Amino acid sequence: MIQKFFDFRFKHYITPIVAGVLQYIIYLFLVLGWLNFLFSQNYYISFGVRFLMTIVLLPVSIIGVRMWLEFMVAMVKIAENSEEIKDVLKSKSESVQE
Repeated sequence: MIQKFFDFRFKHYITPIVAGVLQYIIYLFLVLGWLNFLFSQNYYISFGVRFLMTIVLLPVSIIGVRMWLEFMVAMVKIAENSEEIKDVLKSKSESVQE
């Protein structure tokens, strides 16, 4: 697996492997960040407004991160499937020429 990190020709993709772990790490930082915002000593924004912002924007942030990670994994899957299609077409082309 460590070879995938040093594959400079990008024949192997690590995004599907890393995405699951990265998702939980980002979720943890999102929750900690929003809790920090909620309980900070911010004199410009009242606690009620910070509470409402946290209740509304934390789920929106989590959904946004999930969508971004799904997009990254989908792009990798498209690349893998395109490579397979290219290989099949290349083998069919070679078999027709013979």
